[in-house]
Parts: sequence; structure tokens; C-alpha cells
Amino acid sequence: MTPAMNRQSEDGSDEEFDSEEFEDVDLNVDSAAMNNDEEAKDFQYKTNEDGIQITINTGPDSVASKRRGKKKKQSHLCSHEERLFRRNIHMFHLFTMVGHGVVRNSWCTTPSLLKDLARKVPTKLKDELKVYNRERLKENLSAQFKTRKLLDLLRHLMEYWYKSWHVKKSYPFLYKKHWDELNDQSKTTISIDKSRFLSMIGKRKGSRDIAAQGFVALLRSLGLQARLVFSIQSPDFTNLSQVEKVTEKHTEKKKLLEREKRKNYQDKVKHNKPKGQYAKFMQSVRSNTRAYSNVNHTVEGDDEIAYQVKNYPVFWCEVWDKDSKKYITIDPIVKKIIEIVSTKSKLEPPLNNTRINSYYVIGYDRLGGVRDITRRYAENYNAKVRKKRITREQAGEEWFSGVLKGANSPKRKDA
Repeated sequence: MTPAMNRQSEDGSDEEFDSEEFEDVDLNVDSAAMNNDEEAKDFQYKTNEDGIQITINTGPDSVASKRRGKKKKQSHLCSHEERLFRRNIHMFHLFTMVGHGVVRNSWCTTPSLLKDLARKVPTKLKDELKVYNRERLKENLSAQFKTRKLLDLLRHLMEYWYKSWHVKKSYPFLYKKHWDELNDQSKTTISIDKSRFLSMIGKRKGSRDIAAQGFVALLRSLGLQARLVFSIQSPDFTNLSQVEKVTEKHTEKKKLLEREKRKNYQDKVKHNKPKGQYAKFMQSVRSNTRAYSNVNHTVEGDDEIAYQVKNYPVFWCEVWDKDSKKYITIDPIVKKIIEIVSTKSKLEPPLNNTRINSYYVIGYDRLGGVRDITRRYAENYNAKVRKKRITREQAGEEWFSGVLKGANSPKRKDA
């Protein structure tokens, strides 16, 4: 390159350099002022003749707040031993409830019970059943028509059973218990053996759970292929909160329910003056009706349980439709509905319900077969429900499969 060209290149670079505008930066910064800045408390600035030195504080003081927050969060969780205990209790409860369903299902097939139920069915319903069985054999009728006939028959049987059954609220029913309630002995339990079970169904008096089981026996007495469905409510082993924290949370819920109940009662008193017990008795004598007492027999905490449990059953039934090759779901007591589940069942409680969930739904047929049918009644099975089940792990999956296999009757083990 010639000297003229070198000179031209240097001149051009100088002109380009001079054309840039630079902001004046004061390098003589007071290091003490910057070190006192709250936003720079983890940094130290020093200036000397060599330049600027920046020191980053990586000691325990810089992450102390984060560690304190983490420890505070962990303090609300139970210990490792408590986690294992809750897991074992969950599995033990699940095991016993599967066996409970096996026993109740076998009681629903007692020959004397089926004979007595079939004898008491009204003649009108028996005639409707004969018409359905006769039309099922006709090949010129469509499957939709036959299914419609079956649905009508089931609806009439459900109405008959619901009207003839007297649900006694004093009898206990199944629901999910919290960990702080496992040792609660304040609520009395009623032991029901087979003879008492048959007597309650014969008299049409009992809890809503026994009423649903009796309806399964009624359908079987008429020759319908009915299956008892049991939604098991085992304690949530994925809840890792300490018992004290769980108690505080439920105490707040109880206070809100009591406040709402008190408000509703005050509004009711303003509009309707409550009658005394004597006035109720005299009114019943004049009208020849039953007098009900206004004495409150509820135990503390029952309102919170009833609020979440009253709209969702634990026991219901399914009937196999031979024409459509589908199961028909029937809840004869709580919701009093009949449905063919396609996507979301009306019997599935919301996920925020802490007393009843569709995490384990087991079906029991007349021959003693036991199957896990949770997927039919849990819309978000793969997303959220599976995380709450013991089957979320391979070992738990194998264990639960073994439990169901062992619960099958000898007739169904090879099926």
C-alpha cells in the first residue's frame, strides 16, 4: 500500500472516530455511597488508580432471606416418617374398603332377599319388564328403540324404589376423613351384619348407601345385569401438611359455614315465626300427620361434611345394555339420575371437594367380579386424578392390581 493510501485511510478513520458522540461518565464515584445503596447491598465497588473493582458477595448473608423462606415453607410439611405412615394408612384403608365392597356385593345376591324384593314389585312394573324382554327378541326393532325401552323401565324402577325407601339421616355414611380426624371417637358408629342388612332393606329404612345397595339387589331380582359401584374415599396420602395446619384450615371453613348458617336462620326468623313443639303436635293431630321435632341433634363439624357430601353419592349402580353394548349409570337416591357416561359424569365431584372424590371407583358384578372403573367417572384421570392414586408409581400399580385380582371370586379370577 502506498503512503498516500495509508494517509488517506488514517484520515478517514480519524474522521469516523470524531463523528461519534460520547457521554461524559464520571469515574470518580463515591464508593461509600454506592456501598450503602440498598439495591447494591450484595456488591462492593472500589476505585483506585488501576481502575474499578467490583466484588460480589456470595456469602451466607446474601441468600439468608431465601433460606429462611425455604425453611419456613418446609416447617409446614410433615416428617418423612409421617409421610410413610400416611402412605401405609392409605393403602390399608384402600385394601379394607375393596373387601367391604366384596362383602356388600355378596349380600346383594342373597337368594332370600332377591325373592322377597321380586315378590313386592308392583304388577305394573312387572308387566313393563315382560314387554321389554319380549321386544328385545324382535329383530326388526332397532337397538336405539330397545335402549329407550330399557331406560324407561329403569326410570320407573328408580322412582318406585326412591318413594318406598325412608332414608334415615341418623345412620352414618362413608366420606373421606382428614388426617386430624382419624382418632376422633366422638361420632358413634353402627355395626351392620348380614341379618341387619337384610332387615333394613326389607323394611326400606337405612342410610343412603344401603338404599343404593338395595336398589342393586332389586335390579338383580328382576334378572337385569346390574353392577354395584363403590367410590372409595381413602385419606389423601399426597397431603403433606402437618396435622396442626390441617386443623387450622378446617376450623376456618367451619366458622364460615356457621356464619352463613346463622345468617340464613336470622333471615328465616324475620319472615316466618317458628312454631313451638306443642303447636306442631296439635297441628299434626288435626291433620293426622306425623310431627317432627325441631331439636338439633347434629354434632359440631357435621355441617361442613354434609355441605360437601349431600350432593354426591358413594354407592350407585350400573346396568349393562346388551343392545347398545354400554353401561347405564343410575343413582337412585342422591341425584336420582340415569345417564350413559360419554365424557364427564354428573356423579363426579369437583376436584376442590375434600370429602368425596372419584379417585378409586370400583365395580362389582353379580358373579363376584371386581374391576377398576375410575376412568369412566374421572374426567381428568391422566392429568390430576392419577397423581392422587397409589397407582401413580409402578410399585403401587402392581400392588393395587394384586388387590383387585385377589378380590375376585373364583368364578371371575380366570375371566
